[in-house]
Amino acid sequence: MYNKDKCNSYYQLNKEKLKDKSNSYYQLNKEKLTEQKKQKYHNVTESEREKRNEKRRINNVDYETAKRIRKTEWKGRKKMKFDDFETFYDNIFIKASKCQLCEKDITLDGRYNHPNKKVLDHDHISGYIRFVCCHTCNTKMKIRDLIFSHVLLELHRSFNLR
Repeated sequence: MYNKDKCNSYYQLNKEKLKDKSNSYYQLNKEKLTEQKKQKYHNVTESEREKRNEKRRINNVDYETAKRIRKTEWKGRKKMKFDDFETFYDNIFIKASKCQLCEKDITLDGRYNHPNKKVLDHDHISGYIRFVCCHTCNTKMKIRDLIFSHVLLELHRSFNLR
């Protein structure tokens, strides 16, 4: 049976040892790991790459299908919270043409990590929507959120220990 607390405590007690072990394994098997990575990502035929990307492309479908796919993804997998999805999608998400952070033009390009791809930024803790922005700014906000949540977690732990 998996015990998350037990695993976390073991990791905290043996953090340096585990990092050293991981680094030594990487150094011993560097060529092998590099070759595996190349085979996984670079030696894929164009048709296989297209099949993988087809799942990510929703700009080739009609408006209502794209809307349904986004609604399912945003409410289900990403657990975003909306007061009124229909109004938000039609009046805010679709009409947004510039990133609300950096002012770059954004598009509904179907490529997964295109820098100017229009994405919906949300708070990962509460699930509430913040703004429509480009993929680049969304990634930067994600890093900021992670740092912020780690700081809050450490503060919480330190006050609980007293």
